Amino acid sequence: MQETGAYDFRVGCEYIFEKLKSAPASIQNHLSNCEELQIVCRISYSTGLKHYTSVVHGKDDAPERMKKRRAELVSNFQRLRSDTRFGDVTISTPTNVFMAHKDILSSRSTVFDAMFSSSMTETKSHTIEIREFDGEVVSFMLDFIYTGETN
Repeated sequence: MQETGAYDFRVGCEYIFEKLKSAPASIQNHLSNCEELQIVCRISYSTGLKHYTSVVHGKDDAPERMKKRRAELVSNFQRLRSDTRFGDVTISTPTNVFMAHKDILSSRSTVFDAMFSSSMTETKSHTIEIREFDGEVVSFMLDFIYTGETN
C-alpha cells in the first residue's frame, strides 16, 4: 500500500535538472559559472489523518546535523558501555572488573574478533583476564572501542 504523497527524491532531482536544461540561456550561463547550487524543495505527505509539509534546503546545516548525530551516537554508546545489564563478557584486570559486549568488542578490534571466533578459553568462560594493564588503561581502551574517543 502506497501512502499519499510518497515521493522519490531522485526523481525530483532529475526533474529539476531537466527543467534547468530548458532554462533561458542567461540562467544557464549563470549556473555554469556557479561553484555550488542550492536547491530548495517543499516536500509534503499525508498519513490520512495529518498533512505534513517541510522545506528542505539543498545545502543547509548538514555538517551541524552530522555533528549532532555523532554526539548522539557517542552518547548512546557511552550509555551502553556503562549499563551492565546486557554485557556478555567480563574483562578482569588486577585493579578492576568491567562488563562489555562481545559484538561491540569484536566489531571494533581484530584481536577480540579472533578471540571470540576461536575456541579460546575466553570464549567459553565469557571472561577475559588482562594482567598486563591496570583498570585505568583498560577503561581508556574500552572507551575508545565503544565511542572512538577517550576522556
